[in-house]
Amino acid sequence: MSTSFNSIIDSTIFKFVVGPHKKEYNIHGAALSRVSRPLDVLLNGEMREAEEKRVDWSDVEEKTFLRLVQWAYTKGYGTEEPEIDLDDLSIENPSSRQGDTEQQHHLLTRPANIKKNGLIKKFLDENVIVKYRTPTSIFTPRINIKSCENYTKVFLCHAQLYVLGDKYDIPSLRKLALHRLHATLKCFTLYPSRFDDIATLAKYVFENTVPDDKIRTMITHYYACIVEDASKHDGLESLIDENPDFAFGLISRMNERLD
Repeated sequence: MSTSFNSIIDSTIFKFVVGPHKKEYNIHGAALSRVSRPLDVLLNGEMREAEEKRVDWSDVEEKTFLRLVQWAYTKGYGTEEPEIDLDDLSIENPSSRQGDTEQQHHLLTRPANIKKNGLIKKFLDENVIVKYRTPTSIFTPRINIKSCENYTKVFLCHAQLYVLGDKYDIPSLRKLALHRLHATLKCFTLYPSRFDDIATLAKYVFENTVPDDKIRTMITHYYACIVEDASKHDGLESLIDENPDFAFGLISRMNERLD
C-alpha cells in the first residue's frame, strides 16, 4: 500500500463525521487507506462507507482523529499541552511549594530499596528504551516542572492514539505512540498532586486494551516502581478494586522484587 504524495492528493475525498458533536472533516482517502489493511477495506472495499464516501466515527474523539490524520500525512503528530490546575495549593501556599520541592526529583530516581531499584533500572535502561523506540526518531517530551501542571491529557493523547492504531491494525502508529508515552513517563516528575494523572491513564488503558498488551505491561511496570508512594493515594486502590487485570499485572511485576 505504498502511495506517493501526488497520488494521495489526487485521491478521492472522504467525509469523516467525528466525535460526539459529529464534526465533519474532508480527508484524502489514500492518506488513510495506505496505512492499514482494515482502513483500506473500509474505504476501498465493498462496505457502505466506500460507496457513500462517508465514514461515521462519532465514537472517536476529534483530537485523536486529527492526530491520526496528521500522522497519516506526515508520520508525526502534535502532543497535547498540560492543563494548569489553578486550585493547586502550591500556587497560593508557599509552604506547600516548599514541600513539593522536597519531592521534586522523579520517584524513579530515588528508589526505596534494592529490589525496587531493579525494576526502575529495567524501566529506564537502554534495552527497554530501545524496545519502545521508533525507527524514525527519538521523542523528547516536554518536562513538567511544577505540581500544578496536569498531565492527564498529555498521557491520554498518546494512549488514545495507540488504542485507535490497535483497533485499525496500524503497527507503526502504535509503536510511535507507545514510544512517546514511555518517554514522557520516564522523565515525568510525579508530584503528590499528580498521582491522579497516572491513575486516569491506567484506567483508560485497562478499559480499552486486551490482556498482555504492551501498553498494559508498561503501565504495570511503572506502577510497580512507584507502588509505595502510589498506595498513599486513592487512585491506586480504585484501580485495584475496579480492574482485576491491573491488579494481577501489578502483583506479577512486584513479584520480580522477590526473585
